[in-house]
Amino acid sequence: MARRPSFQFYPADYLANSNLRRCTFEMRGVWMEAMCFMHASDEYGLLRWPLKEIAQAVGCSVKVLEALVERGVMKGAESGETCPAFVYVPRSGRKDGSPATLIPEQPGPIWYSSRMLLDEHVRQNRGKGTRFPKGPGDDVDF
Repeated sequence: MARRPSFQFYPADYLANSNLRRCTFEMRGVWMEAMCFMHASDEYGLLRWPLKEIAQAVGCSVKVLEALVERGVMKGAESGETCPAFVYVPRSGRKDGSPATLIPEQPGPIWYSSRMLLDEHVRQNRGKGTRFPKGPGDDVDF
C-alpha cells in the first residue's frame, strides 16, 4: 500500500478534547510526534512498540507517555498487559449502526490513536453498499 503523505487533523476537535486539555504543552507535542509515527506505521494509526521504544523515537521520557495514557489520550497496553477491544458503533440520526471492532482485545505492546483508527475505518468503508458500479467493466444498466 502506498504511504499517504498526510493525515486528517481537526483543530476544533483537538482544542475541545478535554483529555488533551489536561495535558501540558510538552505532552501535547509528544502526542503529535507519536501520531506521526502512527501515521507512518504499516498498521495505520497504531504502534506495536513498547513505551520505551516510542519514547526513544519521539525523544521524550517514558513518564510523559505514561501521563498521556493516564489521561486517556494514548490508548492501548504495554508488554505483559491486555489491550481492551476498541469497538466503534456508527450512529446516523438517532439510530446506532452495526458495531465494528477496530482493535480486538489482545496482548500488548499496542498503542493507538482512536481517531486515526476511526478515520481509517471510514476511509476503507466509504462507498460500500453504493448502488453505483465499482469501476470499469462492471455490468450495470442505467
